Amino acid sequence: KKTGMPIETVLDLLRDGEGRIRLSLPVRGDAANPDVDVSDAVAQAVAGALKSTVLTTLKLAFPVAMLIEMAMDDGDKAHLALAPVTFAPGLDTLSPEYEKTLASVAELMKGRPGLRLTLCGKADPGDWPAVAARRRAAARPILSRLEQLVGYERPAEDWGTPDRNALSALAQRRTEAVRNHRVDKGGIETGRLFGCRPMVEENGKGPRVELLL
Repeated sequence: KKTGMPIETVLDLLRDGEGRIRLSLPVRGDAANPDVDVSDAVAQAVAGALKSTVLTTLKLAFPVAMLIEMAMDDGDKAHLALAPVTFAPGLDTLSPEYEKTLASVAELMKGRPGLRLTLCGKADPGDWPAVAARRRAAARPILSRLEQLVGYERPAEDWGTPDRNALSALAQRRTEAVRNHRVDKGGIETGRLFGCRPMVEENGKGPRVELLL
């Protein structure tokens, strides 16, 4: 409660590979004295363990941008979140940079067997021009190829109203790309990975997959 973090996530972060939590209690004075506040000592120990062990581990794994933050899921429940995996507009493929980041996530999860990860794919209207261009290229390949050869770029308004179903499907494919990477290359069991409902945000933080602990 003092750390402002969800209690179950804190416990999962503190448990080692054998399911044990090891804490050093900073108790001073006469141990036989009933006035010794052991509960406060435990609180200090938990805070110290989070700072010295868990957050240090996370900083080593995620040295750039946002390290760890609070995020809300679809049910407005608070979670700790790792830095999100971002995508180029309209794409659902992972960059080499994020493959390295996800390898660090896998190591974190292997060392903390109680941790589970919820993957929340997001898309927004900024994805639509690239999605619409691919759709048009499939429908009119010769004309699209000619436009590319002469360097013609259609203005954004030419693509029409964004297709929310197509954007939602893109958000879902982003979730699946991260999940498949964790399972195939990270060796993480599928039972420890969950997916949110794909979301299309009007004014979001850009194309991404959020990683909720």
